[in-house]
Amino acid sequence: QQACLASGGKVIVVAADALTEDNKSKKAAVYHNIGNSLFAQQQYAEAVAAYKNALRNNPKDDETRYNLAYAQQMLQQLYSNK
Repeated sequence: QQACLASGGKVIVVAADALTEDNKSKKAAVYHNIGNSLFAQQQYAEAVAAYKNALRNNPKDDETRYNLAYAQQMLQQLYSNK
């Protein structure tokens, strides 16, 4: 499995062996937190991807669903202002 980590404004893909299929809720929480970190760095496209990964592992997470919608809105605003 893989997870994205934010580092110096770049997204680095690293192996995340601890995130197995058996532990989807933990995997969802990790992706949710990655999304939050990326959002805070205004990396909205990467945050959207992280939130989508979180929802693949926990589709019932309303907080992640809200964050995804907000990140998508910010991304749309970013592109409409260019």
